[in-house]
Amino acid sequence: MSRLALVLVAACTLSTAASGCGSLASYPMDRLQDLSDVFGGEFYWGQGFLANARGTKVVQLGAGSFDGNIASYDKRAVGVATEIRAEAGLPLYYFTTYDRKSEIGNRVFNERVDEIDVLGVVKYNLTDPQDRSFYEVGVSVAAFAGVGVHVDVLQAIDFVLGIVGLDIGKDDARHRDVQAPVHGPRYQKISELPITKA
Repeated sequence: MSRLALVLVAACTLSTAASGCGSLASYPMDRLQDLSDVFGGEFYWGQGFLANARGTKVVQLGAGSFDGNIASYDKRAVGVATEIRAEAGLPLYYFTTYDRKSEIGNRVFNERVDEIDVLGVVKYNLTDPQDRSFYEVGVSVAAFAGVGVHVDVLQAIDFVLGIVGLDIGKDDARHRDVQAPVHGPRYQKISELPITKA
């Protein structure tokens, strides 16, 4: 085994042990989940066309108008939503308007998507926390049907640092009892999440 590998193993063991035995037990699952957070994608079907290329939110280029369904995976959120959207712009000047409603999905998807309705309100995409991650690099293309793929640069850094026990995303098991995962617009503590009564 090389010296670098031994140093990484030792650093990982020390950092997770310092956080408690529970962290060590959850380490493999945390790393898998962090890796899954790096990649995302979606399938589109409906009416209209959409083309968007982005090298983070700062550098976006595209245009389109789409009314249909989107099946997606993004940072532990899996589901299908109906969406009406229009978007257009150049780097630093990208604007969107959309209405998004969850049809079916896991808990994370439903909490994140729920019902977002800003249709008719033109939003400056660079400062909109509910539409695409700020650190997302990817492409989306649809003409009645299409696909989108992306990589989240911040989540890639979180995954790499997580190997040695650093959790900048605060989404490992040792943080889940204290704070909701830092994904997209959700930065609040679990105690601040809205509680719905049946």
